[in-house]
Amino acid sequence: MGREPVEPMGHPRRPGMVEVLVIVRPPAREVATPPDRGAEYRYLVEETQRAKDRLIDWLKSASVWDEVEEVGEPNAFNIIPFVCSRHVASLLKKAPGVEGVAPGDARIDLIE
Repeated sequence: MGREPVEPMGHPRRPGMVEVLVIVRPPAREVATPPDRGAEYRYLVEETQRAKDRLIDWLKSASVWDEVEEVGEPNAFNIIPFVCSRHVASLLKKAPGVEGVAPGDARIDLIE
């Protein structure tokens, strides 16, 4: 049985759109003793959601929001998926609180 590449799920993209992963600055640690794992997870997701909201506001104020097709859900890893124009992807690299932007449309193979 051969391995087939996994196609990205979702609807067809507008021409010129790219998928990127925006890595945001992790939240500062102010607590000496970490809370339980569930509380830590919720805290990290909430912080990433706040970073996502700030990025959306920043893109709207830069008048490029119409070049964004999709913004993914926040997670506990400080990564926010975006589908946007190459222009917006390059702007995101310079956005406040962003540590990096990586390609997010790489194909993967299933391991048998």
